Amino acid sequence: MQPARRGSRTIRIPDRLRPGRAPTLPPSAALPLDTAMTYPPAIVDPAARPAARPAAQPAPRPDGDCPPVEVILPALDEEAAIGGVLAALPRDWFRRAIVVDNGSTDGTAAVAAAAGAHVVHEPRRGYGSACLAGLAALHADTEVIVFLDADGSDAPDRLPGLVAPILAGEADLVIGSRVTAHGQRGALTLPQRTGNAIATAWLRGRFGLPATDLGPFRAIRRSSLKSLHMSDPDWGWTVEMQIKAARAGLRYREVTVPCFRRIGRSKISGTVRGVLGAAFKILGLLAWHDFVRPGSRRRSAPPVTANTPRE
Repeated sequence: MQPARRGSRTIRIPDRLRPGRAPTLPPSAALPLDTAMTYPPAIVDPAARPAARPAAQPAPRPDGDCPPVEVILPALDEEAAIGGVLAALPRDWFRRAIVVDNGSTDGTAAVAAAAGAHVVHEPRRGYGSACLAGLAALHADTEVIVFLDADGSDAPDRLPGLVAPILAGEADLVIGSRVTAHGQRGALTLPQRTGNAIATAWLRGRFGLPATDLGPFRAIRRSSLKSLHMSDPDWGWTVEMQIKAARAGLRYREVTVPCFRRIGRSKISGTVRGVLGAAFKILGLLAWHDFVRPGSRRRSAPPVTANTPRE
């Protein structure tokens, strides 16, 4: 880990997220969804990287045009991580990265802009509020939206595996499942694992959605997202999307993605208030849509695929 200075402060940036260490990525393609990939050394220290089967070499994409994909990254005080996350995104698989600065007090916005992202400022705190602000900034011709955390806990190079099924017309919503992979030790805290288990069991048992994770790294068809009328301003955004996707009969798929310890302190799992607030919101939304506004459990839809091979 090497120090980087900003003004009079010293910020320690882990080697795995140093922007200057980003790899030169080969032309990407639709990744085989049943094939595990080795995570890039620029993001994960070799000593900390979980063991994985050898990666298959991705084939070139069938066309040279960049697909109509935009990436939204909600960010709050992520100066130390955001540059490396943006550098690790496979450039030939999206048109623009939108970083939503959700009231940061550090240099998050400046680092993101220097890395080539389009920066949007959303002063109202909340993960859902940041996502909604990012949606408002999309180009008119964008067809697929990717949501990605800015804290270094996700695997940006897995973006092709999430968007390929949507571009191929095989899925409407693709979730990156962290619980089906051998992630870095400590990447998911006990409250996160417990909450995930309860919420996804509820989604499976009561809504008919074969969910294993509420992972924030996800891709969705824009027209499908618009039909869901998303509204939650904070911690309930991810589960609200999955509940409404089940109700709408969207074609749902999961792909395995690794996860890593975030850079810096979590705004949710790092505090008692955050843990309790997130749990109350997630379980409250599940109960609301299940018992208060039950509707139909799941509309008829093409066969649902949960593609989550273990690594």
